[in-house]
Amino acid sequence: MAAALQPVPNARRVGVISHQAPVRQSQDEVTDLGSPETRKKLRPDTLLLMLDRGQLDQPQYDAAVLIRSGYMIRTFGLGVKVASYGERVASRTGDGYQSVWAATIERNYRTWVDEILSQERAIGRQLKGARRPKTDAITDIIISGLTCNEVEGRRRMKNGSVGPMLREALDTYNDIRWRRGKFAPPKAA
Repeated sequence: MAAALQPVPNARRVGVISHQAPVRQSQDEVTDLGSPETRKKLRPDTLLLMLDRGQLDQPQYDAAVLIRSGYMIRTFGLGVKVASYGERVASRTGDGYQSVWAATIERNYRTWVDEILSQERAIGRQLKGARRPKTDAITDIIISGLTCNEVEGRRRMKNGSVGPMLREALDTYNDIRWRRGKFAPPKAA
């Protein structure tokens, strides 16, 4: 009986298929995560952990994912500079199309950042030392993936102070996204 065609290690690189008998591999060889130093650097998503632990609810987690998307669209993706007929835009990477979804996410992200910064300035003028949204701390968690404890340690904040600020900022994004509260369109008379 002829042996079935089996892939050779590095077959993708060399583009070779062999007639060797199947070789059993241990589970460790199949799911190699690298050296111990690399495994120390690998870490799960902070926001997903917060969702699993009940520190965030599903709409807040969804808001955080959309904020990440808006940040990526704004900084890495289509940097809309000139819009012409339809959805065709001039971007940093050349001419391309920006979808309605991407334009909406980017607009919501910009509105959210403006709102968080204006809240920070308004509260900062009223009371010094009051609990106010710290834009950098919030974006460190959402975009950079730091934990609340890491942010509190780096910024010398009280323990447990970043979590409520994060939830409040995510609720603000959801208000912008769903046009609730002061972000609701004016009612026609």
